[in-house]
Amino acid sequence: MDVDDILPPLPLTPTRRPRSPEKLHPLGLVVTGMPPHLFAMYRMLLPRIFTNICQLRDVYAERSDYSLRVNTFAPPGAIPRVAYVAVRTKEAGRNVLYMWALWIQVNPHPPSYPVAFQNEEDGKHS
Repeated sequence: MDVDDILPPLPLTPTRRPRSPEKLHPLGLVVTGMPPHLFAMYRMLLPRIFTNICQLRDVYAERSDYSLRVNTFAPPGAIPRVAYVAVRTKEAGRNVLYMWALWIQVNPHPPSYPVAFQNEEDGKHS
């Protein structure tokens, strides 16, 4: 996709998601749809995607299908089901934007899950 030169050269700061009144739950996230060249940079990409939403723990990369499994503590409704990653490059003197959709599956952990009690007592977000 051709893009205008008015796009800033540096990445934009992610928008802030309003704090949800929902109770925090231990969640397992499965992120799929990442192309191989972006998968190699998942340690940089994942925190940017989830900035201001939740903190990620225990990130497991599955190289056979380029999926990521992550544990977190957040309200289930706060996790987006689709996130978009874009890379801007210059080709033949024009700006081109490559964009990929990442699908995020949210799986609640059972209440007995080990991290479930870590911050629930004091009500802090992890």
